[in-house]
Amino acid sequence: MTVGLFWTIFAGFILGLLMNAFLPMGRLAGSKGLLLAVAIGMAGALAASFAGQGMHWWGREQLPAFVAALVGAGVLLAAGYLFLRPRT
Repeated sequence: MTVGLFWTIFAGFILGLLMNAFLPMGRLAGSKGLLLAVAIGMAGALAASFAGQGMHWWGREQLPAFVAALVGAGVLLAAGYLFLRPRT
């Protein structure tokens, strides 16, 4: 694979860690919540990056693919947080 794929997965991993540090997944405490946040971050990053590549908006090694990975991971993490947050 390419270096772009590594950075896409790494960006999703880091965003998942940061999301769990600041806004933990409410219903899943501890390591389960951390693993879920990291998995959601990586899935969002890969989905956004590959979607743009599939539509020929950017290539694997271009900056917009990395930015889309960050945005995709953030959007999917925010949706996951809204779905799993504790109800008050």
